[in-house]
Amino acid sequence: MQRLNVCSKAMVAALAIMLMGSLAGFGGEEVDIERWYNPQSVWDLVDTFAVMEWTWTMIEDGVEEDTVTVSYRLIRPEVVDGDDTTLVELVMDGETMRVWLSEEHREIAQMEIGGEVIPLAFMPAGQLEQMLAGYFWPFMTAEYFGVDQVVADAHEGVTIDSVHTELQQLGDLEVSVERVEVSYSGEPFLAPGQQANLIWGIADFGPFQMLVEWQWEGGDAGEDATFNMQVERVVIR
Repeated sequence: MQRLNVCSKAMVAALAIMLMGSLAGFGGEEVDIERWYNPQSVWDLVDTFAVMEWTWTMIEDGVEEDTVTVSYRLIRPEVVDGDDTTLVELVMDGETMRVWLSEEHREIAQMEIGGEVIPLAFMPAGQLEQMLAGYFWPFMTAEYFGVDQVVADAHEGVTIDSVHTELQQLGDLEVSVERVEVSYSGEPFLAPGQQANLIWGIADFGPFQMLVEWQWEGGDAGEDATFNMQVERVVIR
C-alpha cells in the first residue's frame, strides 16, 4: 500500500540524527527542568493540545536539502462501531491521516489516509506504531538523547556554553523559551577531534516545559551540516 510510505523520509532522518551521538551519561552546569513534558505519541498530544504544528529541516553546505511540515489537530468526539472515540488529524507535507482513538481501550479504532480507510486487522504487527513514529521522531529522539537530564546535569565531553531566555510566538501563544547552547567535543559522544554544537529551546507553558526548538551543527554529519526542528504553533486544550 503506497500510502503507508508517508513516514519513510522522517524515519531515515531520525536514524541519521540518532547516529550522530549517544547520550549515555550526564554531568555539569544546571538548568532548571522540573516539569518536563515530551510528547512521543498521538495520545500525548490528545491529552494536552488542540493544535500543534512543527517542522524539521536538513541543511548541508548552506543549502536546504529537505523540509518536512507536520500538523496535528483535535477534531471532535465520534462513535465508531459503538465505541466512543476521539478523532484527530495528522498532516505531513500535505498528506492527511485521520485517526479515531478509542477512549475506553486506549487504542486506535479506525484510521484513514488520504481518504482511504486502512484495514487495521490486516496490518502487520508493529507497522502502525512505526507509521505514527514517523510523525513524532524529533521528540522521540529528544527522549533518546535525554535532553532534560543533560541540561540539568552535563557530562564529560559536553559543555553548556550559554543559557538565555527569550519570548517566542507559537501561533497566538507567546511563551518564555530557555535556549541552551551545548558543545560536544570528541569522546565519548563523537570521534576524537570532532565537534558539534546544539541548541535546545525549552518552552515554559506553565504546567509543563517542552522542547520547541532543536538545532544540530557538525558532528558525524560534517561541519557544514545542520538539522533544525521548530514548533511553529500550539493551542493548549
